[in-house]
Amino acid sequence: MSQDQVVGRKLEQDIEEIEKYLDSSFYKIMNFIDQVFIIDSPVSQINHPKSKIQLSKFDQFHFIDQQEYISDIVQEVKSLINYNIKDQVQIQSQQQQKNQQLLINSQQQLLLFQQQNEQKSQSQVNLKPFSYEIIQASSIKQQEYCYAVAINKDCSFVAAVCNKLIQIYDFKQGMIKQNQVLNQHQSDVTTLNFMKQSNQLISGDHGSILIWTYNNDNSWICSQNIKCHSGYIRCIILNNNEDLFISSVQQSELR
Repeated sequence: MSQDQVVGRKLEQDIEEIEKYLDSSFYKIMNFIDQVFIIDSPVSQINHPKSKIQLSKFDQFHFIDQQEYISDIVQEVKSLINYNIKDQVQIQSQQQQKNQQLLINSQQQLLLFQQQNEQKSQSQVNLKPFSYEIIQASSIKQQEYCYAVAINKDCSFVAAVCNKLIQIYDFKQGMIKQNQVLNQHQSDVTTLNFMKQSNQLISGDHGSILIWTYNNDNSWICSQNIKCHSGYIRCIILNNNEDLFISSVQQSELR
């Protein structure tokens, strides 16, 4: 038997007990009234026959009126009590439904949390350990300083600094091959950025920013030279539209 059935059964038993109590009380009231009117009063002892008959009839009618009145009162009380009991039963039933719904929601959230943890644990189990290895055939050694390396959006080009020079490599299937050397910087190149929305490369040195464009001849040419700083440019950041960039130098200068 479920908890709701147990509670419902208990309420029914309580209602039955209250009804029995009301019936018993009504019975006691009626007995009391009977005893009151059965007792001989001094008035009833009057010897005059007519008066005795009239008083007896009067008492009889008076008793009937009181009996009906009390019966009406008892019925009204029983009706009010039954209404209140039903109202309380309805309130308790609604509260139980709310509690059950809260319990169901909590169980569902717990189940979802457990499933997510199981999926996370399973995904972690499925992860295989790996390690990086140097591909000797794709390695390039140089004695000069390399302050920056950049890879374009489709991973087809690699740009690497070699002091004042920028070396452009073709990058295919993990293999790199030198394609071009850019030599228009007057000092060591310190930063490189490939644009994502166009085939352009931005590089910076001591005080200058150069913009390189990939042309139809499959070569990179300098399309713009910007003099903007008095020190080495350490960082260049472009916005999402790539129509604005911010540069900084080692002297804490931003532009």
